[in-house]
Amino acid sequence: CADTKHGALGSPLRLESCVRGRGEAAWNTMQVFTFTWREDIRPGDPQHTKKFCFDAISNTSPVTLYDCHSMKGNQLWKYRKDKTLYHPVSGSCMDCSESDHRIFMNTCNPSSLTQQWLFEHTNSTVLEEFNR
Repeated sequence: CADTKHGALGSPLRLESCVRGRGEAAWNTMQVFTFTWREDIRPGDPQHTKKFCFDAISNTSPVTLYDCHSMKGNQLWKYRKDKTLYHPVSGSCMDCSESDHRIFMNTCNPSSLTQQWLFEHTNSTVLEEFNR
């Protein structure tokens, strides 16, 4: 799972074992993210999102947390049908390395399991609108 590790501004996301107990309420709050109507991704559930957003600057950069600015750019993401998180500014996809727990941008490869991300709840109608 992607994890903020209690991250602060500028902190990179990390790949950690998923922490889940009984029911959705038991998810580790550092592993709950919301893909918002602004097409950014924020830590927290839809009613309690943080003011930090996933941010990336190039096709090899780490994915970090920065103040949300609602201007898309480095914080614009597309969740595609192949379960990749595409970053239009860099033309790359969010990837991860299990060996060193990094989450970073990389050339998109939809067949790579390290680039497939699962959101527990999605609204496919809204996602189709976003991805036009």
